[in-house]
Amino acid sequence: MKQRLFSTLSLSAILISVLLILGIFGIIIIVALLAFLTQYEFYQLLERAGLKPWRRLGLACGLLITLGAGLTCLVMPSGASGILLFLSLFVLSGTLLIQPLNLQTLKGFMGTLAGLLYVPFMLQFYILLAKDFQRDEQPIHGLFIFFWLILIAKLTDVGGLLIGQYFGRTRLLPAVSPRKTREGALSGIVLAVVSGMLLVIFFRPYFPDGFSPLLAGFFAALIALASIASDLFASFIKRQAKVKDSGTLIPGIGGVLDLTDSLLLSAPLGYLLLSFYTR
Repeated sequence: MKQRLFSTLSLSAILISVLLILGIFGIIIIVALLAFLTQYEFYQLLERAGLKPWRRLGLACGLLITLGAGLTCLVMPSGASGILLFLSLFVLSGTLLIQPLNLQTLKGFMGTLAGLLYVPFMLQFYILLAKDFQRDEQPIHGLFIFFWLILIAKLTDVGGLLIGQYFGRTRLLPAVSPRKTREGALSGIVLAVVSGMLLVIFFRPYFPDGFSPLLAGFFAALIALASIASDLFASFIKRQAKVKDSGTLIPGIGGVLDLTDSLLLSAPLGYLLLSFYTR
């Protein structure tokens, strides 16, 4: 636990430093790197589970997706993200058509597509969020929204782990993740809601107009639920692959997917909620 806490604090310090120094460029770099490494580990898990994704092609298409979001954020109109997403899917579908049509090919296609949609497609919304919520060409507002969403998702995870470890009694989904408890999940949601509201109260000028503490708490509860679901899905994949962690890159945490699992479904939900209700 001490090693996990040290890694978490160290990574948080690196994240904040990169954002302060590079601003929105930092978000693009961080998301692109996390997406690439997470997708790589996800494909490894699928291979261990019996699927044979086209790893190189999938990773190349994943880079196209995050590149599209980055270009949208920097120099191109909003359509750039959708265009490069379509291009990556077009390349993937074209590859399917020139392969021998058998079950193995179908497994490769489905595994590759799953990695694309589950990782870079989801994580690109953090980049789009930072871009779309800039105000008066000031990137600080987009950075705050980016940090708020990341914090909500990770506090749900951290709260569930800490409280669940000491006070958890009832297993949430023992067939999927034997360590997660209902008490831990509820504690994580409460921590996320309280933190989300406090951030808006203390840093109100940096958040969108109409984003009240009450609305922030409601959104945080929904995002926390998505974070838990995202974490459970990753646990399910790891169980199918018969491994505890997705890798060993981060001491005390495991692989990069073990770090980002709670962030994946949180990204599109947070983007949609903020886009519809704060404009």
